[in-house]
Amino acid sequence: MQSKAIKSSRLIIWTLFIGSFIVNFHQILAYSNGAPNGEACRTLYPGHGVDKQYGRSNYRIHVSHRFNDSKIIVTLYSPTDTFLGFIMQARLHTDREMLVNGVFSTNEHTQALNCLGGYQNTLTHVSAYPKYKIETTWTAPKNFFSDIVFRVTVVQSKNIFWTTIDSDVIELSPSSSSSSSLPPNQMNNNNQQGGINTFNIHNDFNQQSPPSSIPSGFVVNKEPDSVSKAPYNVALSSLAITPPSQYSTVSQQSPLVQSYPLLSRYDSNLDLAYYLDYNVCARKLCFGLPNGCLRKRNCLMLLTSTIIPYTDSTVEFEIIADHRSSSRYRPSSFNYPLSSPPATSTSSLTSPSTSAYYSLAFSHDKQMGNDSVTDCLLVNGRPELSNSINLGKTNEELTDGEFHGVTVINTTYTNGILYCKWRKRRRFTLRGTRFDLRDNRYHLMLAYGRLASFSGYKRKEPHFDKIVSDSMVDFRMTGPISAYSKMFLVKFHAAFMIIAWVGFVSIGIMTARYLKPLWISHSLFGVRIWFAVHRSSMLAALIFASIGIISIFLYVDGFSMGFHQMFGFAAIFSMIINPIGAVFRPDCESSKRWIFNWIHWLIGNLGYLSAVGALFLAFQLTTIRLQPPYLWSIAFYLFFNLTVHSLLQLYFCNCHHNKDTGDISDGSIPGSSTNTNQRIDSLADTAFLRYFFMLYSAVIWIFVIVIISFTFIN
Repeated sequence: MQSKAIKSSRLIIWTLFIGSFIVNFHQILAYSNGAPNGEACRTLYPGHGVDKQYGRSNYRIHVSHRFNDSKIIVTLYSPTDTFLGFIMQARLHTDREMLVNGVFSTNEHTQALNCLGGYQNTLTHVSAYPKYKIETTWTAPKNFFSDIVFRVTVVQSKNIFWTTIDSDVIELSPSSSSSSSLPPNQMNNNNQQGGINTFNIHNDFNQQSPPSSIPSGFVVNKEPDSVSKAPYNVALSSLAITPPSQYSTVSQQSPLVQSYPLLSRYDSNLDLAYYLDYNVCARKLCFGLPNGCLRKRNCLMLLTSTIIPYTDSTVEFEIIADHRSSSRYRPSSFNYPLSSPPATSTSSLTSPSTSAYYSLAFSHDKQMGNDSVTDCLLVNGRPELSNSINLGKTNEELTDGEFHGVTVINTTYTNGILYCKWRKRRRFTLRGTRFDLRDNRYHLMLAYGRLASFSGYKRKEPHFDKIVSDSMVDFRMTGPISAYSKMFLVKFHAAFMIIAWVGFVSIGIMTARYLKPLWISHSLFGVRIWFAVHRSSMLAALIFASIGIISIFLYVDGFSMGFHQMFGFAAIFSMIINPIGAVFRPDCESSKRWIFNWIHWLIGNLGYLSAVGALFLAFQLTTIRLQPPYLWSIAFYLFFNLTVHSLLQLYFCNCHHNKDTGDISDGSIPGSSTNTNQRIDSLADTAFLRYFFMLYSAVIWIFVIVIISFTFIN
């Protein structure tokens, strides 16, 4: 019995020993092959199950340049201690929660991670051998000019590590920069990958240079050769803004984290991207434009806000704008801009696509007037923040002496993504109007549009789109804000215009052009049946179009002219002028009747073509945001109509009629001597036209239903 007990005890001891070895071996493997490519991408915090060291470390980051200014040499070292592992990223100096998506070089001792959908934007170790120094080359994103730091976490042993070790501030400057720390012979290298001509290092503390000699027995990284590593994609949420670049945000405090397909290193136009995580709206206040984009996760402009703790209710705001997508659209309706000229002057002219405004206003009601406005501006490709006030339907920029309570934290723009971050004081007074962001509530207004080129980009063109919160907002709340919307009026406008032009006008044109031989001996309302159908169709089209015009003018609160509006006005003008002209048409026997016929035909067809053009141009409007099926349905309708008219033209060319068309064109009742010769060669002709007309009308109304359904489903 004692022998069995001893054996059982030994078995338990060996089992515990082996289990302990496996666990510890697994923990060693957790960091021996490099930092994990998950949460560590954001936090740079190893998952070792122990807390970090809070004292000052002996590890340093040294930064220098070599040969060309687009590449920066980064050295991680310690004059006294070795380290087993590390993870390194480049971060924005002004907001160190934001990852700069430059490319780290690698060799056999280091590997680059594709964090948050970027490409080789994070560097870590390959093995757990002791290291004395790590050296790598970092290439900045193309056309990226800002202040950055290199941030690293260093693991000395499994239970000892330091986080948030930052380098000195590095200023990346374009060629226009007046200051330079480069030798003169390097000042002409303007076409390197990173597009950087100068960089200055601002010392935060006295930095020790790395030792010139390395003790034997330690791994030292030499000039690297590129090594391709397995890609990694962090799936966080569905895509909201298509990111045109490789800049991502990496903090739980920031709302700008989102999944994105892996980027190729050869995508030269993808340099700086913001990824949107709409889940942040669970802990921050969110408001998006266009209406409903927070639910669909496809905002062109997103506002977030939160009250900063341990302050006097200071509110922090962020605007993220997908300028690349929003600039594709023309003004969507007749609008005044949310706010007018920014205060910044420009020194050179660029295309309108490089100058725009994305505005936030605090209003006491749902209308413009006495509103505090903050503008996230893009002026000649430069991000800026401006403050102004709405006075009625006009806007005035604030002077330097006027207190607006705004502190700028960060403004960034690269390849289509504009980002502004600022803080606003709780209490401030603007032109006699007192604002208190904690104790009072306000309606929020968002709008975006282009800056006018004729004014040197100092004035704003009418906005492309706008949105107003449905209720007054308490900035202490979190979650998405519902919008006050009159979108049903836009839908009504679209539906009534489609019924008018696709439905009634198509049938009216068909009857006047091809159905005159039908029902010769019958009348309706004292005129030929074709004429009664034609006149009734055109009158119904005029009524529906008028309702559509009233609907859109009830929706808008201003006026501007875009291509959709111009084509629409041309169509409405022809719809009004043609029936007025028909009242004064001469008799059939008049020698001038042919003039009226041609003018009536020309105005009618020009109006119809203008209406079809307006329907196509509606696809570009951001207010209604139509989807491609709408465009295809309009195209199929037009193809069907052209095909039918072409077939009927061929049909009538092959038919031989012996008729006097004077009464037909006039719509008079047959019975006079001029109508005795009016006949159709065969009853089959009239039967064919009757059935063809019924089939055509049915197909036309099917098109009307389909097109309208696509305007309501988006």
